Amino acid sequence: MSKKLFHIKSKLSHCLIRNSFPQKLACAFLVATIVPLFLISVIFYRINTENSYDKVMNATALTNRQLVDQIESRFTQMNQVAATLRSYMYTYPKKEGSISAEQLQTFYTLRTNIQTLVSAFDFGYICIFLDSDYIFTNEGLMFYSLDSLSDFGLSAQELLESNADSVWLFVEDQSYPFMLSKKYVSFDAINCIHMLRDGLDNTLRYVFFISINADEFTELLSTFYADSGITGYLLDNSQQLVAFSGTEETKTLVCNLFSDRPELLATDFSSQPDALYYINALSNGWTYVTRVSQDYLRASASTYVGSFLLILALIVPCMVVFIIFLANNFTKRITLLSNSAKQVNFSENQFHGSFIEYVKDKPEKNYDEVDKLAITYNRMMETLQENIDSITALRAQEESLKYQLLQSLINPHFLYNILDSIIVCNNMGKPELANKLITNLTRFYRMTLRKSNELITIRDELEIAQLYMELESICRGGNFTWSIETDEAIENFMICKFTLQPFIENSIHHGMQGSSQKLHIQIEIRYGDDTILIFIRDNGNGIPPEKLAELQESLRTRIVDTSRHFGICNVNARISSELFGHGFIEIDSKYQVGTTVKIEFQQILP
Repeated sequence: MSKKLFHIKSKLSHCLIRNSFPQKLACAFLVATIVPLFLISVIFYRINTENSYDKVMNATALTNRQLVDQIESRFTQMNQVAATLRSYMYTYPKKEGSISAEQLQTFYTLRTNIQTLVSAFDFGYICIFLDSDYIFTNEGLMFYSLDSLSDFGLSAQELLESNADSVWLFVEDQSYPFMLSKKYVSFDAINCIHMLRDGLDNTLRYVFFISINADEFTELLSTFYADSGITGYLLDNSQQLVAFSGTEETKTLVCNLFSDRPELLATDFSSQPDALYYINALSNGWTYVTRVSQDYLRASASTYVGSFLLILALIVPCMVVFIIFLANNFTKRITLLSNSAKQVNFSENQFHGSFIEYVKDKPEKNYDEVDKLAITYNRMMETLQENIDSITALRAQEESLKYQLLQSLINPHFLYNILDSIIVCNNMGKPELANKLITNLTRFYRMTLRKSNELITIRDELEIAQLYMELESICRGGNFTWSIETDEAIENFMICKFTLQPFIENSIHHGMQGSSQKLHIQIEIRYGDDTILIFIRDNGNGIPPEKLAELQESLRTRIVDTSRHFGICNVNARISSELFGHGFIEIDSKYQVGTTVKIEFQQILP
């Protein structure tokens, strides 16, 4: 066991020794931060899981109480209206010979009052059944004879056997007389039935019932329980389902549970393998049940835990990035100096620009030994870079026009920017973007070096231009856009190689200077009269009038000066020759508005 521990310790020590100083510092910060954070996360996970369960159950208990109160309130309202109807029935006229005007007026007043109650309390219907001693027992809309009880699914004998003055009864698809004011003829009815018995012969004197649509409670339950994990069920005293929210599957589970185990109705709460049940006995003898699925409880806990894990997943990478940044910041000067020392044998060194920018903002009185060493070292590198630039410039002047053009295209600063962007992407953990830069850069130089012929197809020329703009866009953070429009089949014609690139480069490098709006480059290639027309437009800063006049004069005289407008004048000189189609170039520019370049040359077939 001790040998294994020693072996692991040796490997860790060897790994740390091989790592760089910034990596060692970052590892120390990570260990000191991530380990306590992990322990806190485990504790918080346990506490949060328990709290999420309590929150769901407390919220469900509160909602259950509110629903019970609303259901009881509706039932109480029906009982109160029933008491009012009893008082109305004391004034209902009985048969005493012919019907008098006073009796008729009493009847109409009573019927109007009952209709008002139906409308005011949104009842489905109020029916009154009378024995033959009362007038208008066969009115047919609101008043019926006791013999008509069977037409409504009721039995006078069952009502008498109930030994109660009021009964609550649920009837599925109960039919009612047609009424113009209602949009239904039948519905699942909850009936509050009241009756008056004759104390002498134990017969019914009258029966009336107040009906409401059971869908009223179904809508109420669906409003409170929009989530299928928590559902509500209203049962009558025979465990018949009156209203519910949920699926048919949960409906069957609840009905079977209370049918098989009716003793549960005497409890307030029941825990079953599939769900938890809140059981509420109502004042009319019915039962309201709230069902909370065990799966819903687990899912609710998972939601809280998922939110916590998401927050943790966001915090940890931020902490790692911050720690790495902190470690790199502590060792940046040493790292920069070390990297520069490694590259001292290269002719083109990138240390000068980056490190001078870092130290120049620092007051000289705050310089330490590393800063002084860096400044001295960078001055030496700056001198060396100036000498290399001078030698490169002298060699460039000795090259022919063709190779000068090629060298101008292979711009060192352009290449440096691309390579620097690749390094930044790798350091920032964006290998996909770095790979895209490398791929586009490879394709660009393959196209520029492979296409050695002076004439290439417009298709190839557009591909070179497209690659150039994509690389420049990535290096510049996508702060310019472009569009290319061509006529049909025009890409098969030939064009002088490297015609578009100098103009695009000028649009990007000069058009963006001092302009507040985003640069857009538009390239159009159209058919002329046996010619090819190319328009390159941008909305950049434009060319000042004095420089525009100078450039137009150079285009008119076709003079190629390597010190001024070399790329544009080079294209102008080549495209105007007989070999390249006797073409010409026109440039029009408005300062701080934009520039338009027109190139026209004869159509050249492959």
